[in-house]
Amino acid sequence: MLLSIDIGASLTKAAVLPDGADAAVPVREVGHAEWPTGLLLHPDGSMTTGQQAVNFRKAHRFRGRYRTGLKQQVNLVGGVEPVHREVLFPSGESRPLVRGFATVIGHVLGLVREAHGEPRHVVLSHPVMWSEQQRAVLAEAAAVAGCPSSSLVGEAAAVGMFAARRCAEQLGDRTFAVFDLGASTFDFALLRAAPGRLPRVLYSAGRHIGGDDFDVRVLDVVRESADDATLRLLDKLALDDPELLKSEAEILKRRLSTHDQATLAVTDDASRVTIYREDFADAVEDLVLACVATARSAIMSFPRDLPHALVLSGGAARSPVVREQVEGLVHAVSRLRKDGGDRTAEVELVDLTEDVEGSPVALGVHRRMRGAGKSPRPARPFTLTSSAVVLGDVASEVAALPGGVLERGPDQRVRVLRSRTTESDGVLQRAHEDRPAVTRVAADVTTGRVVLAYPSPSFACTTTEAAGGLRLGSVLGSLAALPTRPEGTVTALARRGALFAWSQTGGRGCTLVEDGVRGWRPLPLREPVRELAFADDRTLLARVAGRVVHLDVRTGRRTGVTPLPDAVPLVVGPAGLCCTPHESELVGWAVCAEGLRPLWRRDLRTGGAVAVIGEAGGCLVVAYDADAEVYRALDGESGRQVALRDAWGLPAPEALLPGVEPGVVYARRRTDAGAVLDRLHLARGEA
Repeated sequence: MLLSIDIGASLTKAAVLPDGADAAVPVREVGHAEWPTGLLLHPDGSMTTGQQAVNFRKAHRFRGRYRTGLKQQVNLVGGVEPVHREVLFPSGESRPLVRGFATVIGHVLGLVREAHGEPRHVVLSHPVMWSEQQRAVLAEAAAVAGCPSSSLVGEAAAVGMFAARRCAEQLGDRTFAVFDLGASTFDFALLRAAPGRLPRVLYSAGRHIGGDDFDVRVLDVVRESADDATLRLLDKLALDDPELLKSEAEILKRRLSTHDQATLAVTDDASRVTIYREDFADAVEDLVLACVATARSAIMSFPRDLPHALVLSGGAARSPVVREQVEGLVHAVSRLRKDGGDRTAEVELVDLTEDVEGSPVALGVHRRMRGAGKSPRPARPFTLTSSAVVLGDVASEVAALPGGVLERGPDQRVRVLRSRTTESDGVLQRAHEDRPAVTRVAADVTTGRVVLAYPSPSFACTTTEAAGGLRLGSVLGSLAALPTRPEGTVTALARRGALFAWSQTGGRGCTLVEDGVRGWRPLPLREPVRELAFADDRTLLARVAGRVVHLDVRTGRRTGVTPLPDAVPLVVGPAGLCCTPHESELVGWAVCAEGLRPLWRRDLRTGGAVAVIGEAGGCLVVAYDADAEVYRALDGESGRQVALRDAWGLPAPEALLPGVEPGVVYARRRTDAGAVLDRLHLARGEA
């Protein structure tokens, strides 16, 4: 059985094509062949859709938690790539756009499984203007919703497939056109029918014009005729309940499709406003003419394939002004055919707006629509591989390596753990290192170099082998002299290129060393150091009680101090950028020699799960949003969001760890069996 889903801007429709059947059957929700596409956000973060969502949206606990316009969010041109966009609810809460579409698809799957069984394949329709990046929203949503397999088809082409099957005798093997005017887009296609086969699409085009625009214009007409009191009521309704106002506009629009006039009363005691069909026709005429001009231009571009029929479909096409203009187009094409010497010059208008139960788009599902090429991909994929690395213990210390991580367990032994890059990578490889006990580990994500601290203290500077093991570089410190007693315990450790720094208990304090160069450089810090981090090639940050000390790595001198409460984490990146996650805010800072300079602030509750990674020409901040349950990638300089990855259903991470590979971050979280690292990868944007 095949399932076809038409996710409209206002209504969702679907149809199934049972095995062995010739015609598709509409899917029904509570007896209806269409239902609202709006989303209802529940207090637990889940979302529902359909008529039940509409019924509950007025309940007190759902105030501000109902949202329509899902498809329009994809239609928007420019800004953040569609797969990284969000649905913003009136309450101020947001959820990923992909998750919203997955909710709609999942709702349809539930209806179909209950009434018809499990579909083998799902076909999703989309406006013809959607780019690959826009279509990627549907492809990702289908995977999230649990579709066994899926493919995509243009809406006008789907209508053409339905028309070719329903009107096979009329269309024969000739060329025909589809004029589909929906709630948010106009879709046009020129097709050639082929009995027994799918019609071939010769050309398709579209515009971001639809019934929603008609709704805006009908309200404009209402405002022109309303008195001051009614205008104030309309403004208040637009703020308090925009969904209700939109619903009233749709009712007016539909009534004007069959009546010469329609009346609106904003409240029971408000003055009634009457508007007339001719006023509405004047208000939307430019929109209709723009669609007709697009269709006319497309038809004129194929003089040898002038259509023998024009198929009219879509909810907004029911308006008399649309039909009038389309009839004019049909007559114009008929004259062109006649001027070309065609004896069968009269172009037939096939109207699918009234007598079709269900959606012509969804009913156009065809068995030969399966396997329509590779799935669309976003320009910048942001992927998440769950449990990419399984840690040996929840208390392990972890440092990133190329292709995986270095784990120091409670037994003070280190292990190199290779990471899966996809869910199907198979068994994880684990290399055990039979070395002396290690007290601290630190890695430089810009080079992949590692420093291991041993008792005494002493240090091993290492790199990794291709097989995933550690290659010993140089050994520095008391270990080389085989000490008889330890001098102190390492309390903080940092690595950057050939440099590493550490602090220890005892008399030595804090020290800076260059790998392979004789001599240790004491740093002017005599108080206990909690953390050390290289902000760039010039600056070392030392976290002490109540402040951050800035040190020049070339001279070892103190250059500045930044106050910072001990309870606030400090996340340092590789290129002069750091972040401080607070209880409900994330702040980005530029690291200067004299101190930290604030760059941006963003309301974000991260739970401390933040990482800063290098990016060509700058840095990216990857942070977990505990409220929306998503990972956000932010531009380091501005805090502007550039990507989004849904983490719905996964436990919140304890911390994020930058990977060595470009765009890789590991999210550490606990499981019943211990701890794992999920692997996040934000690919580079296409040129």
